[in-house]
Amino acid sequence: MSKAFPPDIRIAAPPYDISARRGHNTLGRRLREARRSCRMTQMDVVRALSACGSEIGIAALSKWENGQAVPNAHQFLALCAILGRTEDAFSYFSAAPAPLNAQGMKKLRDYMDDLLASGRYAPDAQQEAPPCAVMTEVRVYDEPAAAGPGCFLDSGAYETLSFPASSIPEGTDFGVRVCGVSMEPNYVSGQIVWVEQCTQLSDGEIGIFIYDGNAYLKRYQPGTPDEDEREAYTDSEGFVYPKVTLASINPACADVQVRPDSEFRIIGRVLN
Repeated sequence: MSKAFPPDIRIAAPPYDISARRGHNTLGRRLREARRSCRMTQMDVVRALSACGSEIGIAALSKWENGQAVPNAHQFLALCAILGRTEDAFSYFSAAPAPLNAQGMKKLRDYMDDLLASGRYAPDAQQEAPPCAVMTEVRVYDEPAAAGPGCFLDSGAYETLSFPASSIPEGTDFGVRVCGVSMEPNYVSGQIVWVEQCTQLSDGEIGIFIYDGNAYLKRYQPGTPDEDEREAYTDSEGFVYPKVTLASINPACADVQVRPDSEFRIIGRVLN
């Protein structure tokens, strides 16, 4: 004979409807939203999870976000720490609609900063912070398309933001926000790419460039000018410059051919 459950348990509404949440991919969609609000790429999260002791690949993270799989309990708690959702994990990840818009979330963060600054609500200072909670500050410039000639690295058009230290590649000098779709699916609009400042790149490397007064995120492809173009690419001392193409990844977007009589500079190498 099967054991009968108490009546109150049999008729009570479930406190969390797993089937409904799974059907709407609530957890995956909120995970993606939290990652994007932190301006983190999937690789950034993978690196941060690795620092917390969980080795996964981008494919696994994509399955979580798409609702094809879910993280285990330890991975979920690490994600909450990485994405700044430790305090409101259940309400955030279980609720389908966003509880606050971007402005509201900023006010909430500002209020939390005020509480911490008072010293009355901070955690025990003797408790050692977990590795995934260690943060670092990085300069993040405005969208590349807004950058002007000769002032990209010298202007004040940037903000200093904090990120998990484990998510910042070694050699990073600054970050740049992606604008446009020409480098999809590898790089999407609004994403932050990490850049190592340099003046030279190898064939095929992704970089940040200033050309004709605009900044670009493109693949660097130097070539040899044709014979009838050679004179235009030759300086007064006889040095022949390469014929540079700034290539797009998205086949629907045209490449940019660098003209020899225009201003062109390599700003840096993209690391992610």
